[in-house]
Amino acid sequence: MTILRLSIAIISCLVAVSCHAADRPDGKNSVQRKLTCGDAELVATTDFVSLDEPDVIVWTGQSIVLTNSQSTILNKKLRLNGKLFKQPFYKKGPVLDSVVSSWGCIQPKSGRSYIYLLNTCTPSTLRPKCTSENSESESIFDAAGEKISPRSYKHLGIDEVLSTQLPLQGVVD
Repeated sequence: MTILRLSIAIISCLVAVSCHAADRPDGKNSVQRKLTCGDAELVATTDFVSLDEPDVIVWTGQSIVLTNSQSTILNKKLRLNGKLFKQPFYKKGPVLDSVVSSWGCIQPKSGRSYIYLLNTCTPSTLRPKCTSENSESESIFDAAGEKISPRSYKHLGIDEVLSTQLPLQGVVD
C-alpha cells in the first residue's frame, strides 16, 4: 500500500511539472537530453517555442555541457554551430539558424570515444547556404570537449566509422 501511495505521489508530481512547463506565459519550452560517451557525460538543453501553425517550432537556444569523470573538466560548454538571427515570421526575438538534432558516441578501432553531433539548419532566405538539400553538417569532439578537425579523421580512424550506419539519438525530440 505504501508503494502505491508513493507511486501515485510521484506520478502526480510529474504531471504537475509537465503541465506547469506547458503553461509558461512566454510560451517557451525546453527539452533536455543526456549522453554518456567514454569518460564524458553530456547534457543538451534546447529551448524552443511552438508556433500556432501545426508542427512549426522555432529553436531559441541550445547548450551542450560536458563533464569528464577522468579529468578536472566540469561543465564545459561545447562550441556549437548555431547562431542567433532574426526571422521575419517570429517577432518575439532571435532564433537559432541551426541546432544539434542528433548525437551519438563513436569508437574507432583505437578504442577512444568521440562525440558525434549532427547539426540541422533551418532553410531561410536569410541563410542562403542552408537549403533543403544541404541542411545537415557534422561536428566531432573528443572526451575532453575539444573539436576534432576533419583533417584528423583519417589519422584517428574516425572516417572509417563515419562510413557506417551510426546509431544516433535525438537531441531535440
